[in-house]
Amino acid sequence: MIIADHIALTLRNRVKATPDGAAYGFSTDAGRTWQTMIWTEVLRRTDEIALGLIAQGITAGENVGIISPNRPEWSIADYAIQSLRAVTVPMYTTSTPEQMEYIIRETSMRVLFIGDPLLMVKSCGLFENCPTLELIVSFDESESIESKPKCTCLPKFVVKSDARLRAQLDQHLADAKIDDLATIIYTSGTTGDPKGVMLDQGSLKHLFKIHEMRLKVDSTDRSLSFLPLSHIFERGWAYFMMYSGAHNYFLQNPRTVIDVLPRVKPTLMCAVPRFFEKTYQGIQDETSRWPAIKRVFFKRAMAVGEERLKYVTANKPIPAVLRLQLAFYHKLVYSKLRRVLGGEIRFMPCAGAAASTELLTFFHSAGINIKYGYGATETTASVSCFKDYGFDLVSVGEIMPEVDVKISPEGEIMVKGNTVFRGYYKKPVETAAVLRDGWYYTGDAGSVKAGGHLVMSERMRDIMKTSVGKYVSPQRIELLLGQDPLIEQIVTIGDDRRFVMGLIVPVYDRIDALARELRLREQPREDMLKDPKLIQHLNERFISLQTSLQPHERMVKFTLLPEPFSIEKGEMTSTLKLRRKEISRIYKDLIEEVYSS
Repeated sequence: MIIADHIALTLRNRVKATPDGAAYGFSTDAGRTWQTMIWTEVLRRTDEIALGLIAQGITAGENVGIISPNRPEWSIADYAIQSLRAVTVPMYTTSTPEQMEYIIRETSMRVLFIGDPLLMVKSCGLFENCPTLELIVSFDESESIESKPKCTCLPKFVVKSDARLRAQLDQHLADAKIDDLATIIYTSGTTGDPKGVMLDQGSLKHLFKIHEMRLKVDSTDRSLSFLPLSHIFERGWAYFMMYSGAHNYFLQNPRTVIDVLPRVKPTLMCAVPRFFEKTYQGIQDETSRWPAIKRVFFKRAMAVGEERLKYVTANKPIPAVLRLQLAFYHKLVYSKLRRVLGGEIRFMPCAGAAASTELLTFFHSAGINIKYGYGATETTASVSCFKDYGFDLVSVGEIMPEVDVKISPEGEIMVKGNTVFRGYYKKPVETAAVLRDGWYYTGDAGSVKAGGHLVMSERMRDIMKTSVGKYVSPQRIELLLGQDPLIEQIVTIGDDRRFVMGLIVPVYDRIDALARELRLREQPREDMLKDPKLIQHLNERFISLQTSLQPHERMVKFTLLPEPFSIEKGEMTSTLKLRRKEISRIYKDLIEEVYSS
């Protein structure tokens, strides 16, 4: 039996079961060629890092940090830390030095693993403001790193063999318990300081159990890991891949994912809705250049796929005639669409943001099985996700086995179960605000439909109330308008205002092309984005997109921004979520100008 009460023991059970099985795929040439690491090698390297940590004086209950792009060493260091019954504290590669300092100081971190030379440059100043930090360990070997004080490289840090240290490691493993704290994951903090979510080993064990009951994965599967391991979504999935014995490929540069997919040919891959939006837009751009007859053929193929989807979502058998049509279009259309994702995808877990029904319908109609779901760091990721059949496209999936969900009288989603977190690290007041009688109050508004299908409608704190007393969901407007290929980012404003306005970051090259189409004169970008002819054209375009909204919900005015929202300016979190309050503060004068015009 692979599952154990502790992740370090589950890993060892995996190695015993399939010692020569393919564990990790990695590339040292930007994804052009790939190498494989077997499970025996994973355990050997895990133990060598664990012995190095013991030699450094790290013991049970201590907090050890990791900040690195996705690579085998990330997971191996994570397993090594937990093998000592110590606690892994991941940080995002996009974290600012100030954010890193906050986490290091709050957790009294002594050792930090770093997986990228550029991160070393950013981290050199940490020692000055973080008195507990004793050592930075780089996954990469470099003389320049070795020359820096309190810095070393992984080959110099590990201990290959030491009987005394090995005895201590064995004792830690013997003492491992299900209630040991496993990790502290700092939420990105759309408001206020980040909070450290404490997850114990019991939460990780039950992550395996509930996913195994919903998703079928085995050693024949290949998964491509490109979302950050510092987030519970990808990290929990990496744990599940280990538990299942699947071959997990780590991609260091997520921007190359589309180029890498045909080489890896994954059967599984986690993604966020934005990935599918970009992929969808690329497909639409391509088909728009086709001859009319070819576009009609494609449209017919997708209509047949959508007809199949009706039977799938209703959990009904597909008629024989429809199966013949599907086989015909699979060869000519669907297989080519699937090839964009490598050609061998079985299913793709998707979460992290809202996905439109239209987007989900398109991919499912092409036979691409998106397991859209809902979860949070505080619930060890999954609360719900689509099943293979009988799912509801307007929901975020059916509630996971052994997870309890109910809706508060105020309409808030509440979650209870063994995957719910222990609390926020050193923040009892914040913990008490969201964790009551074992129930986690998510802060999300929603409902549960017949059959256990969960609907998540809005972040409750984001709901706007206009000056005339009308309630407006910003996410609903932004999801609708965000499907426009001209829009890269959008934030709507409307609290205590007469109407809703939008701050829009356009796709600049598409706007440039539109400007040429409208025959606008040559002018600097900032001037061009204010051109009355361009604004009028976009306004008409946006009006047509909002016909399904009530009049008070519609974006009435907007302004185009010359620069995208960024982490550096404090407008986005490390997980690329928009910080609405900060954006409203930064663009206060511009917002007032729009409302007064």
